[in-house]
Amino acid sequence: MRTSMALASEKQHVAYYSATAPKAPTFQSLGIRPAIANALHQAFPHVKQPTPTQCQFIPSIISGRDVLLKDNTGCGKTFGLTLALLSKPRKRIQYDAASGDTQSPAPATSVTSLVIVPHRDLAHQILYWIQRVVEGAGSSSPLLNSIAQVLVRDGLKHMTSGLTELKTNPPHILIATPGALSDIMKEDQAALQLDTLSAVFVDEVDYLIETLPVKQKESRVLREKARRKLERHTSVTKQILDVIYRDRIQAFDAARDRSEDDEAAETARPSALVNSPQLIMASATLRNHLRQYLYRETGWILGEGTEKVRGSNQPAAFMLERSKDGETSPADALGSTAIQHHVLVVAEDGTISNIRGALPADNAGTPSKKDDPSTVGVNEEQEPSTPLESTFPGINPEQLAKYRKTESPYHPSSLEAIATTFALDVPSVALLVLPSSASVHRAVFDLRELGVNALGLDFTLSDSGRAHLQGYPASPGNPQLLVATLSTVRGLDLPELTHVFVLGVPEGDKVRGKSIDAYLHVAGRVGRFGRGGKVVTVVQGTNREPAVKTSRSEGVTELMEPLAKDDVTRMRRILEEVWVKPTEFELFE
Repeated sequence: MRTSMALASEKQHVAYYSATAPKAPTFQSLGIRPAIANALHQAFPHVKQPTPTQCQFIPSIISGRDVLLKDNTGCGKTFGLTLALLSKPRKRIQYDAASGDTQSPAPATSVTSLVIVPHRDLAHQILYWIQRVVEGAGSSSPLLNSIAQVLVRDGLKHMTSGLTELKTNPPHILIATPGALSDIMKEDQAALQLDTLSAVFVDEVDYLIETLPVKQKESRVLREKARRKLERHTSVTKQILDVIYRDRIQAFDAARDRSEDDEAAETARPSALVNSPQLIMASATLRNHLRQYLYRETGWILGEGTEKVRGSNQPAAFMLERSKDGETSPADALGSTAIQHHVLVVAEDGTISNIRGALPADNAGTPSKKDDPSTVGVNEEQEPSTPLESTFPGINPEQLAKYRKTESPYHPSSLEAIATTFALDVPSVALLVLPSSASVHRAVFDLRELGVNALGLDFTLSDSGRAHLQGYPASPGNPQLLVATLSTVRGLDLPELTHVFVLGVPEGDKVRGKSIDAYLHVAGRVGRFGRGGKVVTVVQGTNREPAVKTSRSEGVTELMEPLAKDDVTRMRRILEEVWVKPTEFELFE
């Protein structure tokens, strides 16, 4: 039985589509095949109409044009792209009788579309969406493994049974992580059928392809040093795309040699597109330096022939007031204006407080435990105290024994802040995001010791984690805290999620574009399709008022560049960079 929070979320989902999508277009009118459109409505009855952005990019994908897509988190980019790829004609290998090939013929069908994603949970979630559509088509639908398969690093499974299945039964859509693709290319590149692909879709492209940001104050020497380092450590995704689009790259290089002009070279290679697959790249955060790199340096995409789709950003209510004509806030990448941002500071003595300068709380439109009738009767004054020692999901006995004997790497007061906030404010499902190198199992152990119903978010290992990725609600009155790392949450859609906890400052000890984008993507796990949510960042440091200075000429008070370089200062800087005002969390001073 679905919880009241689940029903409310579904109603908000429907309201989002009703309020934002145009009435005339339907999925069918955009080019989605009738059978798939009908199966979609059976599998996802709340999806009534395509979103405005889907109305822009779906026809381009069906027609075979390259697409560069930037739209808010939680607005259906990946879901819409998956539907479009399902509707593309199935690619079949044409045999050349004159070639004299006497070997066994290749399969009549081949991989039509290759989807490259940053981590395995996103790969499995896309596969689950496709599975739902296939099931919605009824008994006449083909087997799932002929429609879609997943290749991720899961021990050696992708190199054994995964490779065998790929060779004997090539799917319409192959969903893979870069690492698994690289392994297959080294072992048996022909199995991927790269030469006959119709489309390649790179999701979260700014995460998978690293580029150098433009820094006005950076010296040429430092920039050249950084460029050489980047060339020595080329991303796996770039290596894969260089192989797939080698014909385009050769034509691009030749045109650039003739014109000695990168911009002219962009439009001088139409013949190279004839035998190369369509390229689709998407993310909520596509910075200018990445776009320039894609167009002017890679040779993968054709400037004039590429459809550039940018979602219609809504002004966020939590944005700082700025008077920069034509400038948009990075927070526009978030798909909801009802997300609240909180920062809790843990001092050396264990004291927990709101970051100085936070605005008074305004919980209108943001979900909390008091909004869920299933939590009525729960003692809201009681903090978590009873350890959940009976089970530790995903943790083997040897690890448990080790954890009980060793000191935790996590600050106890930071975990207590998360446990208290979770117990008193989360109605159903929350997500804790750890640094990429942190141990999920250790965090789950420590939190369950504090009485938190925590479990690792892993589609392949945890039945409960898989259930949330598939959209199933938590048990009424038994909220769950899903634990994952920064590198494994991008792009995930968790429909029941109302709170995201972030432990520490995302992406290291410096505030840069990478850390700002990481925060936006983490925050974007809530507020899906316009719903509300809360982002609670827990940092250690000294909670001081920000230094200020006064402009003598205009009498305007503005934030001074902080001298301290602790996590509190860095988090304050990130919120300033995304034009967001932190708000107080009522549970703390």
